[in-house]
Amino acid sequence: FTMELTTVDKEEVKTFASENTLEDRMTKLCSAWIGRLLCDKEIKSAMMLQAVGAPENAFGHRTGIHILLAGDPGTAKTLLLHAVSEILPGSRYIDASAATAAGVTASAEQIEDFYTGKTRWGLRPGIIALTPKDSVCSLDELNLYKGDLGDIHTALESGKITKTTGPVKGTLRADCSILAGANPMDGDNKKFIVGRPFTKQIGMSIPMLQRFDLIFVL
Repeated sequence: FTMELTTVDKEEVKTFASENTLEDRMTKLCSAWIGRLLCDKEIKSAMMLQAVGAPENAFGHRTGIHILLAGDPGTAKTLLLHAVSEILPGSRYIDASAATAAGVTASAEQIEDFYTGKTRWGLRPGIIALTPKDSVCSLDELNLYKGDLGDIHTALESGKITKTTGPVKGTLRADCSILAGANPMDGDNKKFIVGRPFTKQIGMSIPMLQRFDLIFVL
């Protein structure tokens, strides 16, 4: 995806930047994008910055920003996850509760070689690997995912998905940012229990949670 800016467009951008503080710019952009959704403005700002991404650097840090929205049902998490595709072309969404490991990470399959016509084993990428580097992959209901969270853990940490299944061993790139939504596992109607640490209620390990740059508890 490419976008061409005219001279007039560039002047409007410069004027917008010079006449507004960074905070005002973020507020106006977020309002124009998802002003209809009521939530903490810091969440909207974080999602906007996630869409922008981070620059490459000499230290090898990943450029993708990972965010987890953990909250009670009815707190607009799914709407926020869907909203990313409105602002960032190439972004993808999946309900992880109904997805298989093959759909989320990758699967080993026998694939026909287009050149020789012969069948051989190969890796078929899931939604994380299919999401472009500069886009966001939204994983809703992540706590209900029935596959191996270890594969997602690796994708969050290293930007790679490594599969060893039967005769297949391979690695796929997973450079995209990940925006995840999750509900608490216990409590009435799957709502957080006040006074109990959210890490005990979300159904994910501490190492897994540490791979997210930002966690918002709603």
